[in-house]
Amino acid sequence: MELVALPHWHDPGKRRLLATRAAHERDAETLWSLVQAYLRGYGRKGAAVSPRTLRNYSVALRDYLEWAWPADSPAPQVAILEAGRDELGRYLADLQEHGSFLTGEPLAPGTLALRLAGVRALYRALRWAGAAADPEGFPSVHDPTPAHERRPALPQALYKRLLLYLSGDDVESQRDHLAARLMGEAGLRLSEVVGLEVGHVLLGEGLLEVRKGKGGKARTLPLGRGLVRE
Repeated sequence: MELVALPHWHDPGKRRLLATRAAHERDAETLWSLVQAYLRGYGRKGAAVSPRTLRNYSVALRDYLEWAWPADSPAPQVAILEAGRDELGRYLADLQEHGSFLTGEPLAPGTLALRLAGVRALYRALRWAGAAADPEGFPSVHDPTPAHERRPALPQALYKRLLLYLSGDDVESQRDHLAARLMGEAGLRLSEVVGLEVGHVLLGEGLLEVRKGKGGKARTLPLGRGLVRE
């Protein structure tokens, strides 16, 4: 989806009118133009937002619109400007059960988290436009594998001892403590941790971009609240 050149996003009055009309008319291109204007002007990375993030958010927007207002439907199933916590929770549940509403393919937890991050960006942009409130209590994606079924590299008692040993206040201990948690709780490999950079962490979205994973493939992982705080 390409950026539509609309000159009025930084005029508050016209911005609200355009955004409201786009939501009522299911105008995906104009909504995407709004999201890009918001991300470049007010997003955490500003104009440095990566092409990969933009691609992911563009897909997320189109997927969400297909769920809320299917292309073959004359009216929305969910009013875009009125969606709240319950509707977004239902969207996540439907994604988990049915997969992408664009392709029908099942989605991994990291991809689910990206879908939600893109929808969150849409509602932040709509709030910036004055067209909708930012829904409270966005749902989050959790690892579907129960904790007792995971197979940690270390026994739990030894893992806790390791974290305790690395609980110093110096920079090196804090770095190593976080690295150990990323491997023990997010499932990263040592080589993936070593290759991480600050720009790979999306704190606002609770996501971690692993640029060079197994087989050279990139992937995105949801981070738990504890890891985000650290």
